[in-house]
Amino acid sequence: MQNVGERLIEDLLDQPEVDDEETRAGMRLISLLGPPAYFRGADVLTFLVIRATNLSLVHGPSPYSAYAYAFYAGFITRAPASTVWGMPLAGWRWASAVGSQPG
Repeated sequence: MQNVGERLIEDLLDQPEVDDEETRAGMRLISLLGPPAYFRGADVLTFLVIRATNLSLVHGPSPYSAYAYAFYAGFITRAPASTVWGMPLAGWRWASAVGSQPG
C-alpha cells in the first residue's frame, strides 16, 4: 500500500488524529454505512473499508478508524502474504499493537 510507505504497522499508533472535520464526518458516514454494506455484498463493503482505511492512513485516525482497521485486518488475513505489507501476520500485529495501548 502506497500510503503506508515505510511505516511499520506499530507506527500508525503514533499518528496524529485527523483534524479536518469534513474528513472526520466522511469517516463517520462510512462507518455508519458498514452494516448495510455487509448485507449488500462484498464489493460494497470492501470499497467502504478500503476507503476508510485510506482516509485514516492519509489524514490520521479518528474514532471511526477502528471499524475500518478491524475489517481491513479481516480482509488481509485472507489475502496472499505477499500482498499484506509483505508479511502474513500483519492483521495480528496490528491488533496486538492496538490492544497493548493503555486506556
